[in-house]
Amino acid sequence: MSEQDNNLHRLLGELGADMKHVLRALEKNSSNTVKLRNEMREENEELKKRLTKVEKFNVKVLTYASVAIPVVLAAIKFGVPAFLTLL
Repeated sequence: MSEQDNNLHRLLGELGADMKHVLRALEKNSSNTVKLRNEMREENEELKKRLTKVEKFNVKVLTYASVAIPVVLAAIKFGVPAFLTLL
């Protein structure tokens, strides 16, 4: 073989090795992207669950407040004059 053929084979070998490294990096990048998507999906589900719990708590608070506030106001309205007449 001539020196030119040897150089060509050496360059082709180097290119082949470089392509293998690039392909491995792409596979790793793809794997990391899939892993990141799964983690984000799991975090999103957790946040949805927490938001649902917070929303349920807010509904309970609003329900109790909508009952308690009128009762307290009525007690003050009718209770204070009755209490003052006792004094």
